[in-house]
Amino acid sequence: MSAIDGLSKYFLESPKSTYSYGTNKEEKISFWSPNLCITLNERAESIPYIGISYNKYQDEKFEIPRSSKYEKVRPILPELFDDYYKFSLQSLARMNFNYDDEFYKEMISHDYLSLQSLSNDKKNPYNRLSITIDNSIKYFSVDIYRTTRNSNRRSLQKNATVISRDDFFQFVNLTLQYLSDRNSLTIFMKDYSTKFFQLFEEPEPFSGYLVNPTDTIEQIYKQIESRKIFIEKQLIENDDDVAPIERAQLRGQLEGLDYSLKAIKANNSQ
Repeated sequence: MSAIDGLSKYFLESPKSTYSYGTNKEEKISFWSPNLCITLNERAESIPYIGISYNKYQDEKFEIPRSSKYEKVRPILPELFDDYYKFSLQSLARMNFNYDDEFYKEMISHDYLSLQSLSNDKKNPYNRLSITIDNSIKYFSVDIYRTTRNSNRRSLQKNATVISRDDFFQFVNLTLQYLSDRNSLTIFMKDYSTKFFQLFEEPEPFSGYLVNPTDTIEQIYKQIESRKIFIEKQLIENDDDVAPIERAQLRGQLEGLDYSLKAIKANNSQ
């Protein structure tokens, strides 16, 4: 049994540059369990993404992330995941939109809904927010994310329904409120999905999601550095007392922390 199999549920997933051409190059921060997985974009400040996937039936399991020729997987500390999760929520909540932007809702199927905003700001044409929710019989997922990619404006204008900015933010607020306590995602999943589908039929007011503007990416960087120092101290001072499998996990966490520090510097250098 490897250190990943036995001890870690939190990972940094990085595409290998040799195979990254023409593919999604974003690094992912992830939580894994057999029936619930959470995925975040490492670039939580500029392109925040939160994805929740849940198997409703225990007979189907999600596979644990593993390194491959296309991707390297490193274990990370749970606290690091929590920091990225919190910061992703705050980045999403801080997004601003103009009243002359375009907002759409679309029913892809009876259990799959999509919400999208399109920017009409010429200075920031690709400032878009998307929410999708899939609530099928055996599977549940919700994704909320900012994207800077080109829009599918024509398709939305043809197939989706135009809604107001205020109505759009009812879905945003409801989703951020649901995601605000990740330890209760499965508990409130049914209530959230029911309310979301009801809101799709008839919008109604929800209170806003509160953010703390003092939390920044610099704080996350400092927390990562302090944890790195702590682990290094553990390895040095308790050399004879640390079991081989635990030592392998700690070294893997150090590698993941080092990589996270480099990634934060690279993505926030400008």
